[in-house]
Amino acid sequence: MTSDTRITKLGLIRWAEFGDADRALNTRRRYRDILDNYVSPGVGGLQIREATPPGPPQEPQFP
Repeated sequence: MTSDTRITKLGLIRWAEFGDADRALNTRRRYRDILDNYVSPGVGGLQIREATPPGPPQEPQFP
């Protein structure tokens, strides 16, 4: 995996690890639903390097 890897692929890799974990059936279903219906369509096409979150919020500057 590199910074050029797409978020969808990262999600599928993580899902493979998560799916093997000892989790309740409804938890696995819900997580997969979020991956398929929110993460992949929303940001799945971004590369990891494009999805870096911003730093902490800055204090407002007053004159």
